[in-house]
Parts: sequence; structure tokens; C-alpha cells
Amino acid sequence: MKKINKVYERTIMTYVFLLIITMIIKLLGGNYFQANINNHSLNIINDVVNFLHLENIWYLITTYINVYIIASITTNDNSKKLKIFVALFIPIIIAVQILKSGGNIIFLLVDFLYLAIIPAFYSIYNKEADYSIKNYIIIVVIINVVQMFSMVIRNNNIEILVNNFIINFIYNFDYLLLLIIIYKYYFMKGSANLWQMVVYFGSHLRTLLKTFPKKLREYFILNSRLSNEEKVEKAIYIPLIILFNLFTLSCILFIAVLNGTMIEAIYITLAFWINKRAFGKPYHCETVAKCFVVSSISYYCLTRITTEIGVSFLIPILLGILLSYFTAQLVEKKYEKKLYRGMPEEDLYKIVGLVTNNELEKKMLKEYYCDRMTQTAVAMRNNYSISSFEKKKKKILDKLKEA
Repeated sequence: MKKINKVYERTIMTYVFLLIITMIIKLLGGNYFQANINNHSLNIINDVVNFLHLENIWYLITTYINVYIIASITTNDNSKKLKIFVALFIPIIIAVQILKSGGNIIFLLVDFLYLAIIPAFYSIYNKEADYSIKNYIIIVVIINVVQMFSMVIRNNNIEILVNNFIINFIYNFDYLLLLIIIYKYYFMKGSANLWQMVVYFGSHLRTLLKTFPKKLREYFILNSRLSNEEKVEKAIYIPLIILFNLFTLSCILFIAVLNGTMIEAIYITLAFWINKRAFGKPYHCETVAKCFVVSSISYYCLTRITTEIGVSFLIPILLGILLSYFTAQLVEKKYEKKLYRGMPEEDLYKIVGLVTNNELEKKMLKEYYCDRMTQTAVAMRNNYSISSFEKKKKKILDKLKEA
């Protein structure tokens, strides 16, 4: 459950980050993200919906999900009792939505009213519910900011949204999926209130921004301490790695062009690289050739199954995060004696003790795997070069594979 919890966490963080980047691109004049109402699959769905007059069922389902999740987070309750309670109010809510669809903008304010009143009534009915106006305000602000960004990026307005099923579907798909992820993460995390989640994400981002210059400075200091032999080794090794990664990336983008999913492939790649080590050490093939083939096949499959950016931002991002998650899981399945970032200290000593009795090596591995220190920080703390620490780590991992 902790791993799934982290998938939700990383999805929220990555989506918000890339949505802000997308918004900046849009404000600078990049018009690449408008809603694609000519999507062939969606037009088929639209024809079926119109023929069978099913649009009201879609509106009913999405309205219920929206109201229930907001009420659930507001009352800190996800019980079956609340699901039934919200369902009883749906006829009234639908009536409000029908009046609102007539074009009276005043009824938009009624949404905020009933979204606050329903949880309040429920807290009176169920004394165990913990009604929090702070939770309500935070979740309403979050969803409205996301909706506003989405409408600006996709060049839509409220009138088009209300009167067009395809636009409504595209506009609400990411919103509802994100709302469900927030809901799942909130209750899996066991937060006392939603503000704790917001503070956690904010502090995490601040920590990353604050530590980045320090890590960069440590990297340059350590490089200045390298021997001439190590400097030559890095001077040869690093350009080759950069060239290989650029070649692999160009092939991935070529595959994306063939599939007509260039922007989607960029989003998948960004989400993957942002979260590459979030779930532990990613899987690497034994040879460069195998790595290239596996990467190409993986991206071919992902760019074939993803939705285009004109329908969903979140799906390509989620696929990139799942790619980083499963590459970490492949390592775990391949080796039973797995060392991974964030592992318990006692587990590390138990595993590493099978192949080494060197206390310094154990200490450095503990700092790297358990304390999540960077290789640069571990090397600096123990007066080692980065390459020397990497060689020691690789030597121990090779022994574990043979053990």
C-alpha cells in the first residue's frame, strides 16, 4: 500500500508541476493543447451518447463523484453512510444544474453553497464526522484553479462547456481523475486535514529547490578533488553517456512522430525522468544494446496506448510515472536481496553482511540507501571520490547477484 500511496503522491506533484509549465507555454503563445473535439474515438462515443440520449447519465455520474469526494474530504469521512447521504441530495443538485444550464451565471455561486451545506448537514446527522471548513476551502480552491488552468489552456469557456458533451468530457476527465487520486491519497495518507498535504507538498518542493544549489556545489568541489586519472576517465565516460542518451531520446521521439504522439511522448518522458528514482533504483539491462531495444519497445507501446494531449494531460503523465514505478519493481523481482533507496537500516545490514564485513562500506551504503543521501554527499562525507564510491557500490551489488 505504501508504494501505491507514493504513486498517487508523485502523480499529484508531477501533474501540478507540468500543468504550471504548460500554462506558462500557453501564456507565451504556445497553442498546442486545445481540446480536440475532432478526436475520432470521442466522436464515436458522442454519436452513441446522442443517439441513446445518455448524456444525462454522464452528467449524473460526474456530479455525484464531484459532490461525494468534496463532502468526503470536508468531513474526513469515506464511509458507505456518506455515499448514501450524498445520493439523496442528487435530485436537488441536478435541478440546480438544469437551471444553471439556462445561462444564469448567478447559479454558479449556488455550487459553492450546496457543496458546503451537504457536508454540514451530514456532520449533524453523523456525530462522528469531522466537519472542516478549512478542508472545504482548500479543496474548492484546488479544483477551481485546476479547472481555470484547463479552460485557459484548452481555449474553452463555460458556455461551450455546458452545451457540448465532447468538450464537457475532455474538460472533466482529467479533473475527475485528479480528484479521485487526491481523494485516494488523502485517506491512504491518513492526514488529519487537507492543509497538511498542501504544506507537505510545499515543503518538499522548497527542500528540493533549497538543496539543489548545495548538491551542485558539492558536485563541483568533489570533481576538483579527483585525481588526473579519474578526470580523464570522466572526460571520456560522460560525453559517451550523453551521446547515448541523446541517441535514445531521438529514437523515442522518432517513434512518437510515427505514432503521431510527439507531445504525449515528451510528457511521458518528463514524468519518467522527474520520478526516475522515486520508487528505488530503476532497472538497467546488462548491455547497452538491450537497454536501447527495451526502451524503444516500451515507448512504442506507451505512445500507442496513451490518450492525445488534446483529450488528457494526466494520462501521459501517469504512464510516465508508472514506467518509473515498474522499472524499479523489475529490479526488486530480479534480485531477492534487493538494496533500494529508503530501505530500513536493519534490512540493509542483514543483506550487505552476506558479502562484506567492512564497516566503512556498510556505513556508506547505509547513508546512500537508508538515509537517501546523494552519491556526492556520501563521497564527500567519507573523503572518497564519486567514482571510487560507485565502484565499491557496484562491487557489492555484483556480489549480491552471485550470492
